[in-house]
Amino acid sequence: MELVTLVLAKNIIDILWLGHSPLLGLDTSVGRQSMKGNVYIAAIVAFIIGGGMTFAVVRELGKGSPELAFVVGAILGTQIAAVVHRRDAQAESSPGVKATIGMALAGSAILLGVVLQFFWMPFEYPEISLPISVVGAFIFPFVLFETMWDALSRKG
Repeated sequence: MELVTLVLAKNIIDILWLGHSPLLGLDTSVGRQSMKGNVYIAAIVAFIIGGGMTFAVVRELGKGSPELAFVVGAILGTQIAAVVHRRDAQAESSPGVKATIGMALAGSAILLGVVLQFFWMPFEYPEISLPISVVGAFIFPFVLFETMWDALSRKG
């Protein structure tokens, strides 16, 4: 688990810093211009805030599953990333863009999950819940990004 986390973290840093991941072969460049860092920052912040608020509500109510925080965070992070990325005139919706946003959200899921488990221990089986949430957070942009992208394309 630690090795997977370290490899994932290194790839996220490569993508954010270099604009591509040599290990995974992902490239976020659109033509000669790469995706801007504010897209990643917006996605990560939206994931952490949305997931954190959802966890707080679930914990306060005492009903539901704390894993819902990851679902809400991934939905919010994906939609916010689409909105911010669409504001760039030369922006494209490509599998590489979705993959890098997915990597940023997966890293956010690791961060949020570790912090929640360290302070509140809400997950009965964290060794199962956290990896599934990381994979889910990575997949969400492939499922939801295009919907928001199309809606924004019709508007503007």
